[in-house]
Amino acid sequence: MSFRLHIASRCQTFTRSVGYATRHLSRSKRDDIALPLPCGMCGLCGERRIRTSATGWVSQSKSSETQPTNVNQYFEETLDEDGPKKTGALQNIPVVSAADELLKGAVKRAQRVGKSIRIRNEAAKARNLAARQMDALMKEVSGPLNRYLKGFPEVRKLHPFDAALLDLTVTEVRYNAVLKKVDALRKSTLEVGKSYASRSANAANKKDAEQIAQEGFETMEKVYKKGSKCVEELVTLASALRKLPYLDPSIPTIALVGAPNVGKSSLVRAISSGKPEICNYPFTTRTVKMGHFYVDRHKHQITDTPGLLNREDDSRNAMEKLTLATLGFLPTAVVFVIDLTEECGTSIADQLVLKDELKDRYPQKPWINVFSKEDLLTEVFEIADEIRTSGGKEGEVDRGIAVDAVLSTPGALRVSCMTDEGLETFKTQVIGSLKDLNDPEVEVLPVSGGSAQDWALKA
Repeated sequence: MSFRLHIASRCQTFTRSVGYATRHLSRSKRDDIALPLPCGMCGLCGERRIRTSATGWVSQSKSSETQPTNVNQYFEETLDEDGPKKTGALQNIPVVSAADELLKGAVKRAQRVGKSIRIRNEAAKARNLAARQMDALMKEVSGPLNRYLKGFPEVRKLHPFDAALLDLTVTEVRYNAVLKKVDALRKSTLEVGKSYASRSANAANKKDAEQIAQEGFETMEKVYKKGSKCVEELVTLASALRKLPYLDPSIPTIALVGAPNVGKSSLVRAISSGKPEICNYPFTTRTVKMGHFYVDRHKHQITDTPGLLNREDDSRNAMEKLTLATLGFLPTAVVFVIDLTEECGTSIADQLVLKDELKDRYPQKPWINVFSKEDLLTEVFEIADEIRTSGGKEGEVDRGIAVDAVLSTPGALRVSCMTDEGLETFKTQVIGSLKDLNDPEVEVLPVSGGSAQDWALKA
């Protein structure tokens, strides 16, 4: 039963429990609040729990072993429904505090814990203070580490596109290794905190309690600093992963693909809200840049992918593999951009080989070929058109590799972002491809299967 259905039920006990826990209590305290749990009659049963100590709870319900017993667990279990994996999980990972800042803040807050005014015996008061300060220090250190670990998703639960991005950016091995070290540090701080809190509570006198507390603070700092390097590594991971592109697979998407500097970024700027870098020298987009445009009031995405070179997959760099991940794991229509001027730094022959290779690799995708920089190729197109008009009897017409490329790519569009020539036709063709992408009779499936390390090698 979903959380919404429970709220819709008329049982006031459940509503009050959830409302109070979510509105008035911190996360740490919400963990200690027992919810009335579902049953067959009214949607609730009367489970309650009795607090026996600062950290202990005893349940009065016999069925509590198989039911969620706190607000956070209840939310996780009722809202975590099976369904298709979504992209964007990496953009929502938590902001990680610097290691030294986390420790300084924890120590400062723990030292603010004051003496209990209800205890009059000085020795008992000292024991109580020392134990509570150690307990506070333990929670202030281990609590954030635990939240970080919960905020970083498991790779196996990521959308294949996000998993590929993660592996290309920080590698899956490093990601898991850092999280494992952070978890080990968290467990170490819990062990130290519990040990010294117990020793403080059982100290023989006031002096011993104070000495144990001081020793506990020093030991906690020593243990934390020894393993704090993994927290700094986590800061670096979080910063890198939050910068990764977000593409919504539920929105029809056009992927502009081609060699570096063939004019993909200019086309994105020309027809959408995207503002990628534009350079007039050999340069390739360093990540997937995205723009949006609307067709019949429906939102669509257009992506500018890093440039590809004509070479084997095992020789490709991370940026090239990012382009292949976009094509392999997302339902996209492809616009392959060709620069016949060769100003991009890649020969026409290599661009055509690359085009044929990708089209063979992704035959199920709607495809548009585009010749960019049309304003610089007037003579080439005139010769190609003349040859086509004459039925191939070109006579004395001088043919070059650019003309041959035009003749061997029938139906390719000719556009210029400098003069806007051909952009309206390009937009019309893009809209047609998006309709093909949305046509249920047209099978456009993302490539799936394999690990993030071997997906790029699939033919």
